[in-house]
Amino acid sequence: MDGVAVCHTFLQLFRFVEQEVLVKKLIEGLKHFQDHVLWERREQFERSVQGQKPQALLITCSDSRVLPETLMQAEPGDLFVSRNAGNLVPPSDAPSGEAATIEYAVTALGVTDIIICGHYRCGAVRAILHPEEAVELTKTSEWLSYRNVPTCTAKGCGTRPSSETCWSRSTTCRNTR
Repeated sequence: MDGVAVCHTFLQLFRFVEQEVLVKKLIEGLKHFQDHVLWERREQFERSVQGQKPQALLITCSDSRVLPETLMQAEPGDLFVSRNAGNLVPPSDAPSGEAATIEYAVTALGVTDIIICGHYRCGAVRAILHPEEAVELTKTSEWLSYRNVPTCTAKGCGTRPSSETCWSRSTTCRNTR
């Protein structure tokens, strides 16, 4: 076995061990929730079994760093959340999970406020602004084709929608009430 093959094998083993550690951490987190948090907030979770009546539908990015309930200090049941790459909403005539989520939130749950919230330096927004960087992400590119052509109105950005300034400042929240 040559040096490259040994390095490759070592990297695969390292990734496997790293994944095992992450999975163990997630399982321990779930166990901690079940053993402690669930019991500490028992009344709240018992109420949630009766049904849900969220105050708003939040459509936001699936970026793992975005924690909508934490950022908005929402309790379980306050928000009905839909997450996807780039917090996009496809056209209403296109069948999608987002359309079904909006329909359910408005029709079945009686939600009157829909909030679409982006975040700082979103990778999906970057892929929209620089499609050449996402060429190998075919499903992502197909998904991002649902977006409207961006027009940058960020302060100091002007009309250059592909500028670094625009990407960095393209954080918005809109209430579609």
